[in-house]
Amino acid sequence: MKIKELDIHQFGRFEGRKINLPESPFAFIYGANEAGKSTVMNFILCTLFGYPQRTALRKWVDEGAEVRIGGSVVFAGDDGRDYRLERVYTKNGAPELFIGNSERSSINKVLPGVDRMLFRNVFCFDLDGLRGIEKTKPSDLNDLLLGAGMIGSSHLSDLEHELAKKTDLIFKKKGKVPEINQLFQRLDQSAADLKKWEKKLDVYREIQQGIAKDQMEIRKLEDERKIVQARFMEWTAFSSVRPLIAGFRLLEEEIGDAETSVSFPKWGRSRFSDLEKLAAGTDNEIADLNEQIQFLNESMAAIPIRKNWILAEGRLSAWFHSAARDEQDLREIERLGRKIRANRAGYAALLERLGSEWDTEKILNASVSLPFFRQLKEKVDQWNGLDLEKRNAAHALEMQKTEVDQLELRLKQIENRRTDEETSRAYSGRRASAEGKKKFPALMPVSIAAVLLTILFSGFSAILITPFAALTVLGFGLLLSAFYILAMFRLRQESRPPISGDNDHRREAEARLTEEQLSAARTKCAIQEQNYSSFENRLLEVASHNRNWLKENGYAENSIVPAEEASRLIGEARAFLGKLDELNTELEARGADHNQFIDEKLRLTKELSLPEGDAAYIEQQFNLEKEKYARIHNLVSKRDVLLQQKKRLDQKKARLHHEMLSLFEQVGVENRDRFIEAADQSDRIQSLVEKRDDHLLQMIEGSGGEEQLKHFIADFDQGKWEGIDESNFRARLSDLDGKIRTTRNLLSEKQAENKNLEENDTYRDKLDSYQQLLEEVNSKAREWAVYRTAQWAIERAKDQYRRQRLPKILNRAKAYFESITSGEYVGLQLYQEGGFIAERRDGRHFKADELSRGTAEQLYLSLRLALAELVSPGEKLPLIIDDSLVNFDSERSDRTLTLLKKVSEQRQVILFTCHRMPPHFVSDESVITLA
Repeated sequence: MKIKELDIHQFGRFEGRKINLPESPFAFIYGANEAGKSTVMNFILCTLFGYPQRTALRKWVDEGAEVRIGGSVVFAGDDGRDYRLERVYTKNGAPELFIGNSERSSINKVLPGVDRMLFRNVFCFDLDGLRGIEKTKPSDLNDLLLGAGMIGSSHLSDLEHELAKKTDLIFKKKGKVPEINQLFQRLDQSAADLKKWEKKLDVYREIQQGIAKDQMEIRKLEDERKIVQARFMEWTAFSSVRPLIAGFRLLEEEIGDAETSVSFPKWGRSRFSDLEKLAAGTDNEIADLNEQIQFLNESMAAIPIRKNWILAEGRLSAWFHSAARDEQDLREIERLGRKIRANRAGYAALLERLGSEWDTEKILNASVSLPFFRQLKEKVDQWNGLDLEKRNAAHALEMQKTEVDQLELRLKQIENRRTDEETSRAYSGRRASAEGKKKFPALMPVSIAAVLLTILFSGFSAILITPFAALTVLGFGLLLSAFYILAMFRLRQESRPPISGDNDHRREAEARLTEEQLSAARTKCAIQEQNYSSFENRLLEVASHNRNWLKENGYAENSIVPAEEASRLIGEARAFLGKLDELNTELEARGADHNQFIDEKLRLTKELSLPEGDAAYIEQQFNLEKEKYARIHNLVSKRDVLLQQKKRLDQKKARLHHEMLSLFEQVGVENRDRFIEAADQSDRIQSLVEKRDDHLLQMIEGSGGEEQLKHFIADFDQGKWEGIDESNFRARLSDLDGKIRTTRNLLSEKQAENKNLEENDTYRDKLDSYQQLLEEVNSKAREWAVYRTAQWAIERAKDQYRRQRLPKILNRAKAYFESITSGEYVGLQLYQEGGFIAERRDGRHFKADELSRGTAEQLYLSLRLALAELVSPGEKLPLIIDDSLVNFDSERSDRTLTLLKKVSEQRQVILFTCHRMPPHFVSDESVITLA
């Protein structure tokens, strides 16, 4: 059972709330205090098992709001179907269970024998449920085990309490109210009253004694009359049997005389007749079997068969199987031919790429080892490095030559510019001086005007604003005047023509610098030329060494760079050659298998005269021969069965003949006719025996039994009833009847006198009352014994059930407790006096009330988990826990969560908590948060 959805119409703080539980079997419902966790748990309880009384319900609903209480729980049953259980308080709390969307069912069929007590005691609990473990007694746990495991509810406990109540109402030691106790008091009082009346009954006893004596005399006379009457009846029966006894004796004598002359076995004639019939039937069956055997022999002779093919079935079957392999070999030979041709074409293409100087022998001799490739790579890297350095040196030399050319050109330009400047210097100086005077005004008048304006504005600011403002304006005006004067001065200096002496000096300096740079550049150029020459010489040496090394390893290339490509192509060519060798080897093996197949066919054709055709045709012909052989084998099997039947019939015929001879030997005759005569004599004797038996039956019926007949026969032999007739018995009976009448008259007189004494009914009433009280006491005692027997049976069943189930629960709880405490506690026992005793790893034992609160709660949680595992009410009910881990430390809390996660693999576990769980235990999909 797995709860999937809660639909709360009204319960506690929730109204119109739908809660979808996670798909994960281990669900966490998180909420702060007063968020409604306990409300949700009690809603599940009330929906599954009904609402409590109105007074207990007020905790979850306001006064007068009961009409809205209700909701539904959707859960998946162990049968895989979805159920929706709906319960509304206004409908008397009656549950309505729906399977799927419409089909109705009963909650008692889905949860048989499960009630609120079982669910709260085992599967649903909070922190209060884990407290008080030290108060749990063995008897209380036994009741819980019986309620949870034997019946599945509180019915057994209710029955036991009802029986105890009824036994206490009937009888209780030292009690006054129970019924038997009151009856004992009344019985004692009645016995005392009877003792008083006994003293008044002496006369009454004498009359009673006389009556008893007369009654005894009457019985004696009546007994004697019965004896006489019985003898009279016996004589009458003997008289009717006497003629039959005489005839019986005569028949026995005749039978005895006949049996002395012949001895014939009982049922001999019928047995002989049966044997003759069986012998005739056996002869007919043997004749039929002979005809069938003859027909089978003719049928087998009519089927031609090649026996040598059948004898060589193993070789033929192997050849037929090899035919399929030969077809595969032929296809494989064709495929191998194509691959060989393709590889040869690839190899030829590689030879063409390598060049005409390469052939297969050189390729095979060329080195392709890993050390060679490693050295080749090193030499290629060395060559490329040297070549790169050579190119860098050539580039540097070229750059240095370009620099020398540029410096020479620059020096020449400097000389040309100096000559041109000396020619135009005079004209340029005069023209620049005239243009400067026109462009820039006189500096002094402008400076004086600016200072005067600044002083004027400062005075106005001091008068109109403040002296501080005048100082600011004065400073700002002087700063601007100074800036203007400086700028005009620089412009006039820049606009003046250059001085010819400065330019000549600068030009000479530039020429000297350029000559120095040119000399240094020419020196560097010479060094670069030497460096380039050294790189070129070194490359020539390395190239010569590489050519010698390549020749030593079988390569014809003159340069190391193309040798790298050639080595790669040679490696591919070697791979082609290796593949060609493998393909040729496989082709030869396939060809050998094909030749072996052809040779085997030729041998078989020669030995077995196989027809022309392929293997499929020959196999078809062989299958036809096998079918014919199978038909012959089937006919042979049928003939063998018929021969076995004929053999058994011959044995039967011989046995019948032997039995006939045995009958002849028993009778003492030699042939069938003598046997028939003896049988006729035996039949006559049998007829006499039957008549004798008829006489015997008539005698038994006439005498009233075999024992009585034996007495009659003995009386007949002894002559007991000789001389006695009917008149003797009738006279004796008449005398006894007179004596009985006289004694009865005397008895009547005494009884009349006794009746007068008994007219006072007080004693009789007392005696009747006493007897009635005794009967009531016996009746109540039997009823009390029945109830006590039932109590004893329940107590015995409880004790037996506790002995069977309690050790399993304690062992399972011990395992859970040991897991939660990480092996700190290794044992758990339950004693009648001491309650639960936990054994620690160091051998010390602790009562439950001696444990810490957290450890005691862990012990009780272990018991709950063990009960939930071993109690099987039908559905695997979910385990619902409300904030029961608050007193656990972090380490044991983690182990408990790990244990609950393992339990969730077998049943749903719902944990209500106000603490955030560690992220490695929970995922976002398994947590619901109550707002």
